[in-house]
Amino acid sequence: MGPAGVFMSYIWDCWMDMIKQLPSVDCLILNGDTMEGEHPTLRSAPDALEVSPLRQVDMAIEALEPLCKKVGHVWLIRGTGFHEGKWNEALESLGREIGAEKWTDRRYSGEVLDGDFYGLKINAAHAMSVGAIYQGTLADRTARFMALAEACGKTLPADLIIRSHVHQTGLGRFFGRWVLVTRCWKLINPYAVARMEYARAAAGLDLGGHLITISNDGLSFKDYAYEPYKATHRKLA
Repeated sequence: MGPAGVFMSYIWDCWMDMIKQLPSVDCLILNGDTMEGEHPTLRSAPDALEVSPLRQVDMAIEALEPLCKKVGHVWLIRGTGFHEGKWNEALESLGREIGAEKWTDRRYSGEVLDGDFYGLKINAAHAMSVGAIYQGTLADRTARFMALAEACGKTLPADLIIRSHVHQTGLGRFFGRWVLVTRCWKLINPYAVARMEYARAAAGLDLGGHLITISNDGLSFKDYAYEPYKATHRKLA
């Protein structure tokens, strides 16, 4: 089995382990980059295991089916155009297949989810500020801009902000609201190594998912964390 096969097998084992541990939940938020994308450029070609949008939908259905059996409602949030296409066609098809919640009469995905969950106001979107090596800096920046937009009356209020995109996790309370930056389900790829160099890409990668529980006592967060795949040392002599 080649490296790609080893990585895929490892992630699949982690994914199925999380699903096994998860209790039944009321709502699942798939916070962007659910599909792999077409990989149209040379920089991403080495990462392209399957470029057909139709096949990617089939793969996503197989991966999500056991998880969806445990949830009441599924919300699909759009990620970057690189991964989910210019018009989100594959993501829309996936949403229809898995019975995701409709954003409008004929759309199963949207950019920003502003929702009220048992009295808690949540704002979830995929994209966020990038560039800082400190998770707290990114989360603080997001909360700061949300507080400004709220004060200006230009966005809905939020008790909990959920962001993704950067492939590393962080959780904190800033400006009177919680900010959760989610883990990802992707290992280091050639593009990440070329752009950031291997050690930085490895240090910033957090694999896994999150469970948020809302109760009369407030919020609680459970972190389903998995170590990135590490090959064994090779004997050089």
